[in-house]
Amino acid sequence: MAMTKEEFINSGLLEEFVLGLTSEHQDKVVLEHLDMYPDLCPQLKKWEFSLEELARKNAIAPSSDLKNRLQQKLDFHDTNSAAILKKANNTSLINRKFWMNIAATYLLFATLGLIYFAYQNRQLSKQSEQLVMENAKLSAEKNDLESVNRKFSFVREVETQVLQFSDKNKPVGTVFINHSLQKTSFKISNLASPPAQKVFQMWADVDGEMVSLGVLDAPQNGDLIDLPYMKNATSLNITIEPLGGSKTPTVANLVATIVI
Repeated sequence: MAMTKEEFINSGLLEEFVLGLTSEHQDKVVLEHLDMYPDLCPQLKKWEFSLEELARKNAIAPSSDLKNRLQQKLDFHDTNSAAILKKANNTSLINRKFWMNIAATYLLFATLGLIYFAYQNRQLSKQSEQLVMENAKLSAEKNDLESVNRKFSFVREVETQVLQFSDKNKPVGTVFINHSLQKTSFKISNLASPPAQKVFQMWADVDGEMVSLGVLDAPQNGDLIDLPYMKNATSLNITIEPLGGSKTPTVANLVATIVI
C-alpha cells in the first residue's frame, strides 16, 4: 500500500536504504515511492555523498612500505622463501581486511548516530507541536472560564433581580435582571427539547407590544444565556415557533411566562 510523503519519510526506510539494510521487497517499496515523490531524490543523493565522504575521511589504509619491510627480513635464498613470502602476503591481506572492518564498523556507528539524531529531532518536533496545541487548548479553556465567571459575577450582584420561569408550576429556568447594569440573562434548568423542525423563541412585553429577544438555538439545561435588556418590559415569554423564528409570537404555543 502506498504511503503519503510524510508517512514514507517517518518510516525510516529511506535511511535504511542508504545504509543497505533493506530487503529486496523494501528496496522495491523505496524505489516506488521515490518515483512518486521525486523531490526526495536530491536528499537521497546528498546522504549517499555524505556517507562516501565520511568513509573516505575515516578509512585507515595499511602502511605503504609494509611489504618492503617484510621482504627485507626474508631470506630469499632459503628453500622455504616462497612459502614464507606467501605467508607474508596473506598476513598483509588479513591486516587490510582487519582495518577495513574497523573502518566499516566506525562508519556504521557514525551513520546510526546520525539516524538516531534525526529520529530524536523528529520526536522533539512532534512534542513541540503537541505542546503548542495543548497550550492553545488551555488558553481557550481559560478564556471560557473567565467568561463564565463574568456571567456569574453579574448573577451574584446585590441589585440583580431573580425570577423563576415556570411552565404549569414546573420551573423551566431562572431570569436574572439588573436594571443598574441594564443586563438580562436566562439560565435554563428544565426546558425540554422543542418538537422537530421547531425552536424556542423568547419575547418581552414592552408597552403592550411583543418584542423578540431571540431564538434559543439548541438550548441545554445549565446554559446561561444573555438576553437583550428591555427597560420597560412587563413580562417575559417563551413560545414554540418554526425554524428561524417568527416576527410575532404564536400565542397558542406559549410554553412559559413570567411577570417582571
